[in-house]
Amino acid sequence: MAQPCAAFRLHRQMVTTGTAFGVTPSASRWCAVRNEARFSKGNGRDAGNGNGGHQIAAHDVMDSARYDDCMFALAQRCHVNVHSVRDKPLVVYEDHRFLLFVLWHAMHRAEARLPSPPLLITFDRHDDAKPPSTSAMGALRTLRQQATERDVLACTEWELSTLDDDWLLAAMELGVVGDVINVGAEETPNLDGFVTTHTDHLGQDHRIWQIPHLHSCLAYQGDLSDHARRNDLGSLWSALGWQPGSGFDSDPHDLPPIILDFDLDCFADDMSNHLMAWPPELMLQRLRKASTYDLTRGWSAQGFLDALEDRIKFRTVALESGFCGGLSQSSQILDVLDQALWDSELRERRFSS
Repeated sequence: MAQPCAAFRLHRQMVTTGTAFGVTPSASRWCAVRNEARFSKGNGRDAGNGNGGHQIAAHDVMDSARYDDCMFALAQRCHVNVHSVRDKPLVVYEDHRFLLFVLWHAMHRAEARLPSPPLLITFDRHDDAKPPSTSAMGALRTLRQQATERDVLACTEWELSTLDDDWLLAAMELGVVGDVINVGAEETPNLDGFVTTHTDHLGQDHRIWQIPHLHSCLAYQGDLSDHARRNDLGSLWSALGWQPGSGFDSDPHDLPPIILDFDLDCFADDMSNHLMAWPPELMLQRLRKASTYDLTRGWSAQGFLDALEDRIKFRTVALESGFCGGLSQSSQILDVLDQALWDSELRERRFSS
């Protein structure tokens, strides 16, 4: 079981106490990228306008334009920016636990409703799977039955851990996440090896697979390539609709939608007891270099994620600057991620609008 390195432990303490940036924790949580909100005040789409308790009828349908509109309405929350890549929303915020609110919004706003709890693919150095506190669990049980956006936002801010390490199980308890694939986790004190099952308070099982970064998974004897371990790896492959040698299923309609999530600290390392972003050249190579192994030949991390595009409903980014080495480091990671996965589409949209 991996233990937190000294630098990460120090940064967790500094961010919690506010000493990382010389300000209070609440004041330090601000977003480094410019707001692209597409709505102005008074247009009737304010997420805090009292519509959060709307009950969704079984026959409600989701069309793409209305879906995107409601996801962009998230930009009216403090410290949240919503951009677009691959013609789908990209929600950017500082603290990873805010994803709980984003997922609830996507599940319960009529126009933005997901048809079922999604498969969450999250790139994160930490497992973020600590059991929520007794107080948080009480709130989540209540919210699972009836909630407004204001209620869920308050729970996210005040009931969940300020270390952002318990939101994953909280999302399962709230019913807004099905299964989870954790990519690149190195600090996993709350997980039991390759796959962990969490049973929520309603008795529903949720699986959490933890796998290395995709370039390793696609290489020889990797978790996405090793036929000799197909009995162990088969549940992961089924969730993805993937088979080494043949690629993805041609008809993924029976599979749940995907939310693609990035905690930028997944691309930072402890270097001489200092947190720093991966060098850009290394990050680009790991995301774009194609596998040379026979069963996954030609597949790169970028290509693998691109092939899931039809199932991806939206993307999220948690800047988590305190665990990347600071704002400049998290900004560098986001720029390289954008270049590697989206051909700098995010950068071009930000600076052309």
